[in-house]
Amino acid sequence: CPECSQRLVEPPSARTIQASGTRHMSPSQASEARDQMGEPFGRYRLLSKLGQGGMGIVWKAWDTQLKRVVALKQILVKGEADQEQIERFMREARLAAKLRHPHIIAVYDVGEHAGQHYFTSEYVAGQSLEEAMKGNVSLKQMLSWVKGVAEALAYAHEQGVVHRDVKPANVLIDGKLQPFVMDFGLAKEVDLTTKEGSRKATLTAAGAVMGTPMYMSPEQAAGQTARLGPATDQFSLGVILYQMLTKRLPFKGRSMGELFIAIMYRDAIAPSKVNPKVHRDVETICMKALEKDPKKRYASMAELAADLGRYLDGEPIHARPLGMAERLRRGARKRRGLVQAACALTLVGLISVGYAKWQSARAAVEVTEAKSQSEKDKSAYQDQIRMLAGNIDELRKSRDFGKARRAYEEILKASRTGAERRDLEGKIEEALRKMGVKTMLE
Repeated sequence: CPECSQRLVEPPSARTIQASGTRHMSPSQASEARDQMGEPFGRYRLLSKLGQGGMGIVWKAWDTQLKRVVALKQILVKGEADQEQIERFMREARLAAKLRHPHIIAVYDVGEHAGQHYFTSEYVAGQSLEEAMKGNVSLKQMLSWVKGVAEALAYAHEQGVVHRDVKPANVLIDGKLQPFVMDFGLAKEVDLTTKEGSRKATLTAAGAVMGTPMYMSPEQAAGQTARLGPATDQFSLGVILYQMLTKRLPFKGRSMGELFIAIMYRDAIAPSKVNPKVHRDVETICMKALEKDPKKRYASMAELAADLGRYLDGEPIHARPLGMAERLRRGARKRRGLVQAACALTLVGLISVGYAKWQSARAAVEVTEAKSQSEKDKSAYQDQIRMLAGNIDELRKSRDFGKARRAYEEILKASRTGAERRDLEGKIEEALRKMGVKTMLE
């Protein structure tokens, strides 16, 4: 200071850092203190929990070797993690580790400690896009975020990686308002050398319906795993853009089935009809990304990012809105699709009701048949008894008492066991007594 000759700013060597639970220290002292803070986990110290999902738990951690803060993700274990969990966890680490982009969180280290699989990545302090969208953020800023995410995913696609779970919760916004794509837990490696039209991605392993339902593409909702490729991520990003423009999701349903039908067959309402302030060019970009047919979306995520850049720079975009003829064709096609879907649901319902009625009718038939069989059995027994009793009577008259006794035993064999047999034996004996047979048999 010119007045008192005191130094206004301390030199870097004398600057201090506030470490949690410590007094003001120099950088080297703070580093040493952090080496002793938190829970030990191999070469890392677990400082605080950042988040937890269905599969893993993420910690803010301190790397005691490289002296830096990292995010450390572990498999969430209830007992022992099965092999499928471990393979998926390691796949996420492996795929993310091959990506180096300004808008993708970098993976540093992959390993196992005390039987616990983990990987560490760049630590970014901030909030999810899901939270950021709730704030008072300008449209220009949000479009800038979408552009950054599109550029990151375009790079990932070039490296043969499709995210498959693009949603606001998987995008992080840092303190400088920069977006970062994270969580490649559902990502798949793809082979982009096989082409169908302009691009096609073939999964290296069979998949299933995966992703977050509200942000799924039609091909995901339909379970068409062979069609999942870069265009799948583009549709999901289109849903995010639509949500930014209208503060609502483009597709809804009271059940998962209704939601999937909406995603597969219903066109989203034009954003400008929900929010009249939406510019036509932004709407065109959004609706192109939300095309049902992957071939009608942007040829690549890079092209989507480029169109957003053109709009932000005040230049004409390359995408064009639908003409009247195409809108009419789509209206007819949508009605056909909805009718087919409704017919399918109705058919399922009719089949279910019909099956229930068939089961009821079948049960009634079986009861009737059982009763009929019981009557037939009873009649057969009676016929057999009469026949044997007649034989006994003939044998009595011929005074062949040995055969008469054996005939009597056959009558008893004709009955069943238990109460039914005892009842039948009583009736037989009564009948034979009336015929005067029993006395001779005795």
